[in-house]
Amino acid sequence: MGYELCAVVGSEKALRAFTIGLDARIVPLAAGMSLVPLTEKLLETLKADSGDDAKTVSPVFEFLYRAIVDRAIAASEEGPLAYVEAGYFGGQGLQMAVAWDQGNMVMEPSDTDNPINQALRLLGVKAAPPDDEFDTIGLGRHRRTARW
Repeated sequence: MGYELCAVVGSEKALRAFTIGLDARIVPLAAGMSLVPLTEKLLETLKADSGDDAKTVSPVFEFLYRAIVDRAIAASEEGPLAYVEAGYFGGQGLQMAVAWDQGNMVMEPSDTDNPINQALRLLGVKAAPPDDEFDTIGLGRHRRTARW
């Protein structure tokens, strides 16, 4: 069974700022974190909001559109945020992440060395052994973005 995720993770307060004017859900997670699942419909809206610049802003990501970056920069004034993508099938796959805080990128786009865990640490998540940060906040709860 595969796994795929495309989401913005952070505090509920920061995610409320991120989702202003969007038809989006904020899902509570553990350790004070929440996520906004970037469903296909929401990604289409954000791509359209990117206008003429409706391509991914980094070759590391498949869906990181300019409108996502702009919203994340602004919303990170309310608390740190991370944009994450992951896709696995049969034990093989990739994960990518980037993070912002106080209007600045605090983690460059990355697809190496467990970038989602790195980003979550920047958001203040502390792993609860034996789990890593990913499992500590419950990102494995659903196997597909649409199920959040």
